[in-house]
Amino acid sequence: MPGPRRGEDGEKTPLLRKQGRRSRRSSRKEQQRIPKQQSFVREWVPQRYVFAIMGMLGMINCFTMRACLNVAITRMTPPPNTSTASLEDSCPFEAVSGPASNISTVHQEYRFNWDSEAIGLVLGSFYIGYILTHIPGGVIADRFGGKHTLGFGVLITAICTFLTPWACEVGDVAGAVVVRIIMGLGEGVTFPAIFVLLAKWAPKQERNLIGTIVLAGPQVGTLVGNALSGHLLQLYDWITVFYVYGALGLAWYFFWLILCYSEPSDHPFISDKELIYLNENVTGAQEDKEKQHASTPWVPMLSSLPVLALILTEVGHDWGFYTMITDLPKYMSDVQHFNIASNGMLSALPFLCMWISSMLLSALGDFITKQQVMSNTLLRKVFTTIGKESSRRYLYPFFLEIYSVNCGSRAPGRLRDSR
Repeated sequence: MPGPRRGEDGEKTPLLRKQGRRSRRSSRKEQQRIPKQQSFVREWVPQRYVFAIMGMLGMINCFTMRACLNVAITRMTPPPNTSTASLEDSCPFEAVSGPASNISTVHQEYRFNWDSEAIGLVLGSFYIGYILTHIPGGVIADRFGGKHTLGFGVLITAICTFLTPWACEVGDVAGAVVVRIIMGLGEGVTFPAIFVLLAKWAPKQERNLIGTIVLAGPQVGTLVGNALSGHLLQLYDWITVFYVYGALGLAWYFFWLILCYSEPSDHPFISDKELIYLNENVTGAQEDKEKQHASTPWVPMLSSLPVLALILTEVGHDWGFYTMITDLPKYMSDVQHFNIASNGMLSALPFLCMWISSMLLSALGDFITKQQVMSNTLLRKVFTTIGKESSRRYLYPFFLEIYSVNCGSRAPGRLRDSR
């Protein structure tokens, strides 16, 4: 008589998911234990793209929560020298009759009487906490997994967003600074955690596409944060934006806990086919645990010319990117005198262009990689050079010229009205 078949006792035979192997019988037994809806999800929904979409939504939430204060502060604090009708370093107020009159801009009451130095401190304090948790965030994500590292980072950011109006009311400038620093501490772990997750979930053939989907979140988040905040502030009180974005952050965290996992082998809904595919094509999935927890070679890293070149490149990118995020809405309000809704839309315009170009160029990059026209290293150098040089030479001057046209126009327009 034939011996007993393996996997017949489902309770005693473990599923060898950590090694990415599973016999057909144990696979059938497992599928019988889960509902049909979940079986459909396992076979037809690629979990790497569920991660990509959820990762993008997480980054969108982070940047909407970060950016909303940049727009809301134009309704919280008065512009400089509002007692004068015209300033040398800003567009002149124009006499406009009717509901579009900018007289309300001058005489509007503001909740906080912060000067420019206080406003700069409040807006910049976020980055005090932000830079402190980048390296610890990467270490924590490596040790304990990117899922909870990213999740807790967004959760802390959402809670601090909810608390921002209260902190401003109770502690004035000091309260706002404290809650923004804590918010920065939470959000500082998001990029390290997302890169750890990308190393586990992005196969080399789809690395450009999945990476671009996830990393489009900062552009889309800033776009949505600026544009939607402008309309919310036009219709409701300034505290509304903090409660809306804080609630969205908490909702994202709930779904993130259910849908995403640090390792493909830990995911309950991933199909055998996708798990094998990721094990064969994702470098991070093949790393040995002992090697993964080896000590970090700080001295060789920080003395490496390629590493230093990448750091300088990123500093240059972030200088322009975060300056636009932080200062553009205030500039559009105090210097250009745009109304709050138009301020949000126009402040979002550069980030809309960034998002569209990143999605198109990522598809082009994957095509070039598959055709083996050039190496990945050369491809990234070419794309980085084109992006930085075109931004320096054309993009920023182009937007500044558009905004200057508005300042030079003497005719009243729909955009140049009251907040």
